[in-house]
Amino acid sequence: MQVLFGFPLKLLLLFLMMMHGACAQQAASSSNIYACTSLQQICSTSILYRTHSSEENLTSVSTLFNTSASIIANASGLSNLTSSTAAPVPYATPFYIPVNCSCQNRSNTQTYQTLVNRTIIYGDTFDIVKNDYEGLTTDQAIIAANPTLDPTNLPIGASLSVPLNCACPSRRQLRRGDKLILSFVIFPNEIFSVVRSYFNLTPAQLAAANDLNASTESTLEYYTTLLVPLVNLPPLSSINFIPQGAQASAPSPAANISNSGNGSSSSSNKKLYVGIGIGIGAGLIFALLVAGGIMCVLLVCHRSQKQGTGHGYGQESSNLESGSILTNDEGTPTKVLYAGAVGSDGVGSDKPHAAALLDVAGSDKLQVFLYEELREATEDFSDTHRIQGSVFLGNLHGELVAIKLTKENMTQELKILTQVNHANLVRLIGISTNNTEDLYLVFEYADNGSLSDCLHGTAIDPTTASFSQSVPFLPWTTRIHIALDVASALDYIHNYANPSFVHKDVKSSNILIDSDFRAKLANFGMAKSTDNGSNPGVGTPVMLTRHIVGTQGYMAPEYLEHGLVTVKADVYAFGVVLLEILSGKEAMVSRQLSSPLEGNNYASGEERLLSSLFQAEVLEGENFKQKLQAWMDPLLQNAYPLDTACDTATLAKACLNSDLAERPNMNSVTYTLNKILASSLEWESTVLFGNKNTTGHSIAVGR
Repeated sequence: MQVLFGFPLKLLLLFLMMMHGACAQQAASSSNIYACTSLQQICSTSILYRTHSSEENLTSVSTLFNTSASIIANASGLSNLTSSTAAPVPYATPFYIPVNCSCQNRSNTQTYQTLVNRTIIYGDTFDIVKNDYEGLTTDQAIIAANPTLDPTNLPIGASLSVPLNCACPSRRQLRRGDKLILSFVIFPNEIFSVVRSYFNLTPAQLAAANDLNASTESTLEYYTTLLVPLVNLPPLSSINFIPQGAQASAPSPAANISNSGNGSSSSSNKKLYVGIGIGIGAGLIFALLVAGGIMCVLLVCHRSQKQGTGHGYGQESSNLESGSILTNDEGTPTKVLYAGAVGSDGVGSDKPHAAALLDVAGSDKLQVFLYEELREATEDFSDTHRIQGSVFLGNLHGELVAIKLTKENMTQELKILTQVNHANLVRLIGISTNNTEDLYLVFEYADNGSLSDCLHGTAIDPTTASFSQSVPFLPWTTRIHIALDVASALDYIHNYANPSFVHKDVKSSNILIDSDFRAKLANFGMAKSTDNGSNPGVGTPVMLTRHIVGTQGYMAPEYLEHGLVTVKADVYAFGVVLLEILSGKEAMVSRQLSSPLEGNNYASGEERLLSSLFQAEVLEGENFKQKLQAWMDPLLQNAYPLDTACDTATLAKACLNSDLAERPNMNSVTYTLNKILASSLEWESTVLFGNKNTTGHSIAVGR
């Protein structure tokens, strides 16, 4: 290992990164503009991103933000570019990036974030990644969101979670009529008054949203962000952005707003890392560069402290996406659940079965637990800890986890679980074996059970032995956000995972709900890779199987009849989940639970497909809106925007099309649900402030 002044190089580099992070926190304002002070825990909003290289295009931007080119193009009013998404665009070309923003509670700090995933390429560092997102995140936030990755040795091809800061409207902003808060990235020469002119805001409006003094004209630092309160997004063509010349080689010197040190040190950080790389081959030059880099970091800290006017991200080390790490009661990360690779503590040699599976999966992110640890965590797998079937609730080192016992070949599922990384996919923490064919998978625990529990049954109470606590009620907006979470997860595995795959078992019991009511898709035992599928003109890879397995009520007709497996089978199953969310009914409905609208035309006790009942009781004939209202979950007690519910039902109908080529892809479904959620949040805000207009806004649903 290379050393400098007696210190290992990796430790020295990590120390410098941490020093920079500490400076950033010291520079942060005492008032955190990203803190969760709104009535809304979740909201749909947007980021205004401008290209910082002439080599970027719509496709590269959509990849950067884990979304589709069509979604960005539609939001940005650039639909004419969708046919040439790979064509380079000029430097500083603006795009609206629609995102879902949610409140994350970590270490007693509640901060708004949205999470994107990025595949690590050769040469990537946390600092390079941070700069690609133009001040929307920090080194420390990325480190905290990726506790199993070595910042000095990022594995090529691995998935990196990048938390981006966002915000939802505050009470005052909602009362004033602001519907969304735009995250706006500052480019060179843009001062406070210039940004105000872009959006026709008063000094007080923009200053209040960013904890600034409205009477002072502020020069803004390149690659920092302002929060812009808006009633709606103005067309990009209506904003007269100041001309940007050739791309700057590095961010400009810091001015009055430090933004947690993101922009002020990006240039020095890049030089520092380059210096370290050169220094491995040239000791004297290396030492000088490192020394200079340390002085730069110290000067940045001193300057930021002296200014005292920066608006920051708060404690970035606590800004973790839900489910990314387990914490104890004090909010301290419990590293034991992610500690090291197989054999790092001698455990691997005692568990050849588990070690062999990890070798197959190719993962160094999973912890191999001692079987005795799991026995102790579950009181010897007693029935009082049984969640369902062979899944047990465990208290492992002070943290609640779900432990699944299986005797099946888990190679395929382990490969998938160790290669995907998305906030809406359940996280596998570790594995164990008892030196037999039994394998134990340790997952993050979903405090609120499954979506099926919440809609149809009872959830588990981890504080009692009876597990009989009633499930929490899911209001309308929470249901829509859960639907969007699931759609985002499916969009990710269909279009962005490497390799991409079909889940094949999408159903409400495989959708887990965490303590923040965020949904996580689980159970990948039936998943199939789409990499080897052929394409006979339906726009998606196709596989054939003679082995038809699945859950009644969720299986697509082409799969049942012909064994045809495509991503559109997941779309169909998702349509059934949407019907469950709307009606509160299960995918298979017994006669006594069916609506009286259909009459007594089938035997007592007979079960009917929920999708068939939806067709017969809602879609056929006239008065769609009135029939849907009668069909909705009575637990909602009409507390939902009827027009928006109709939009959701229309989307479900599209997903359930018997012709798989006519079903929308999950990109389109996610885009539509984003609009439905935005409309639902607007309705919710009007209800909270006494406005009786709860009809919502009609949204066009297209393929």
